[in-house]
Amino acid sequence: MNPIKANLNTWPRRKNGEPIFRTTNDAIFYAQLASRKESLVTELHEYRAKAYRDLANQRTKKNPNLDNLMEYAVKAQMFRECYEEIERINGEDKG
Repeated sequence: MNPIKANLNTWPRRKNGEPIFRTTNDAIFYAQLASRKESLVTELHEYRAKAYRDLANQRTKKNPNLDNLMEYAVKAQMFRECYEEIERINGEDKG
């Protein structure tokens, strides 16, 4: 059974603590929940950087695994969308 995505405590996560986003809507909803929590924003930034590093490392291999490339690319995209939504939300509060 999948956890309910009603709040940050019940959000599905990987073993390393990364939030799991299956859709852009998941990423945007998570951003709305996490935008006021500076520690989560910092963690999200680190997860995003790691996803980009993993993607770059996979791309430099002589025979890259295309499934892994796709997984890392999608993960990086979801973290980027989440992070951009947090920046938008926090930017609106300041302006």
